[in-house]
Amino acid sequence: MVYVLTFNIAPGRADDFWYFMDKKAAPFWRGIAEVSSVKVFSVVGGPHRYEAHFEMPNLAAYDQIRNQAEWSNISREFLTLVEDVDQRFLTDERNYLEVRRAA
Repeated sequence: MVYVLTFNIAPGRADDFWYFMDKKAAPFWRGIAEVSSVKVFSVVGGPHRYEAHFEMPNLAAYDQIRNQAEWSNISREFLTLVEDVDQRFLTDERNYLEVRRAA
């Protein structure tokens, strides 16, 4: 599963945003065993300029991450540096179809 955040960096906050990502957000996400990759993309076209992908095994792992003490601090600071934030989850539909066919 991939937890996806789409967002724009708040005007005038780009340096602060990338410092936060490098010094706080990346170490937080790297420290979580359930997270296998974190990627930030620049988006061409559409209302959002950036997209972040956090790959983890399932929704239960996401719930465990949200229960960590540092989650609130990381989330709060992230929201001071960005605007127009949306979130969604991508799941591997092939696994679903394979399980469905096997049933």
